[in-house]
Amino acid sequence: MSRLEITALAKGFGPVTALDAVDLTVPNGTLLAVLGPSGCGKTTLLRCVAGFERPDSGVITIDGEVVASGTSHTPPHRRRIAIVPQEGALFPHLSVRGNVAYGLGRAERRTSRVAEVLEMVGLAGYGDRMPHQLSGGQQQRVALARALAPRPSLVLLDEPFSALDAGLRTDLRRDVRAALRAADATGVLVTHDQAEALSMADAIAVMRAGRVLQFGPPADVYRAPADPWIATFLGEATLIEATLRDGRADTALGTVEVPSAPPGTVTALLMIRPEQIHPGPGPSSHAPAKALVESLDFYGPHTLLTLRLSDGTQTQAQVQGPHPLPIGTTTPIHIKGPTHTWLPT
Repeated sequence: MSRLEITALAKGFGPVTALDAVDLTVPNGTLLAVLGPSGCGKTTLLRCVAGFERPDSGVITIDGEVVASGTSHTPPHRRRIAIVPQEGALFPHLSVRGNVAYGLGRAERRTSRVAEVLEMVGLAGYGDRMPHQLSGGQQQRVALARALAPRPSLVLLDEPFSALDAGLRTDLRRDVRAALRAADATGVLVTHDQAEALSMADAIAVMRAGRVLQFGPPADVYRAPADPWIATFLGEATLIEATLRDGRADTALGTVEVPSAPPGTVTALLMIRPEQIHPGPGPSSHAPAKALVESLDFYGPHTLLTLRLSDGTQTQAQVQGPHPLPIGTTTPIHIKGPTHTWLPT
């Protein structure tokens, strides 16, 4: 495992700035998810770390060794970095065992290393199968095993689950994270999938227009986004203007406790997540807000209600299981619990 440090990294393609002074640190054994919309620079960042692109400026250090700077550039094959691409890219003429052993030296091929990593990714006993005999998820597991076999300094995962169906992605995310932990590997995952980043990573870097806007543990970034764009990008959110007075605010959604607000009066945007909004009267003595149910989206474990307030504000509420309220019903709503996110206006 290795520590990755990126300092003031910049890269442009003609008039387009792909990376703009990016700073990141990934400690040993950590999985970092780089999250952002298409074109934000996350794949360029990965390619610079891998050595496929030469940065215009800045420094990349892996385990204390500078691999890219203004004066030096270590080629990809000397960086001891493994890459798991979007699709497994297995050699079709080699067995599973042959694919995994491809990057190993002759001496290590004779050891039990191939069997070790196949067991690590849940494919013990699959060594003699050919790639066409595997499912898409199994092929991605083989690609991960091949990446982990040489004990790389760093594992880079470039949207490795994007070609898989939703149910398979969920299972494979869990298994890949477990395999990386078992290998004590440091990893960087590039993704545009918020659920993927939140569920897998130890830390998240949110990118936009070539810059890292926020970096931190997934729960912190989700609960306390640095700006309104991150709030709405990282999950559903209602942003509502309010005046905070001594830790509370009266809003169109009802009364909200804001324990992180400073004393006195502050005008701010409050961020309310759907799981905080509940149909039905709340415990407050204030008259509850009312909303029209415009649509219902049932997801099995929960239902997402789209609601319209009397002032025209649209919001969403997430409730457990199916919900009995039909579309067109007017219902009281309340906010459950405090909000710790407020953005000064």
